[in-house]
Amino acid sequence: MIRTVLFHLEDTLIDTVSYYGLPLHYTAEYLMRAKRISDPRILEDLKDASGIRNGCMKADSPLAVNGEKGLMQAWAEVLAGTGISFSSEEQKNTIFFLHQACIRFGTVMPKGNLMLVMNRLKHRGITVGTFSEDDLETMRRCLDLLGISHAVSYGLTISSLHDESFHEADFMERSGCHYDETLFVSQNHAVLKAARVCGMHAVYFDERRTGIRPAEADTVIYDLRDLLRLSLLKDNDAEREKALRLQG
Repeated sequence: MIRTVLFHLEDTLIDTVSYYGLPLHYTAEYLMRAKRISDPRILEDLKDASGIRNGCMKADSPLAVNGEKGLMQAWAEVLAGTGISFSSEEQKNTIFFLHQACIRFGTVMPKGNLMLVMNRLKHRGITVGTFSEDDLETMRRCLDLLGISHAVSYGLTISSLHDESFHEADFMERSGCHYDETLFVSQNHAVLKAARVCGMHAVYFDERRTGIRPAEADTVIYDLRDLLRLSLLKDNDAEREKALRLQG
């Protein structure tokens, strides 16, 4: 029985292009300054490698496939191609700059009618959580801007991931649920894998209808409202009806 749905905030609830588009531009420029690179072709290569250009995100964008970690790997490959190193410490600093740029310049726009989905889940007795690649403070700000902070019961950040798996004690303390009682919704292949390794039900959100079904996913949805039609949640309805009959 499913007791909670955990959404990956950045790529499931927020419009990714609006949130990351301009901040990525500024972050690429920051990296150029930090590495003292003056060749404009490298700047263009960094922007291309992000997979977001001209208001669109490619299906194989490193942000979509592996989040901010994937973006740093893609940028490291661009720099390595010109003989420039990009250390793990520099990558951490760049991600920090990206987070600050998202706070200042990112636009938080919802994907679809989030309140409808949240209210329907709540009506079915299911709690909602969010997982973010940023910190809890930024997560709360985004949820406030989306107008759904009151509907979200708990939050997890990237610090909850250990050895490509969610830290069990941290997850259970925050969610009050077991792994097998959880639906995890994301576009990020690596985080979906972490969820599935734990025993969560991994749901891939293919909003661009690419036809991709990652090996890490148990099922695919194309619209967040599709969650409400999943057989796992229909099982919840049957259990609730059974419980109500027993109480009667």
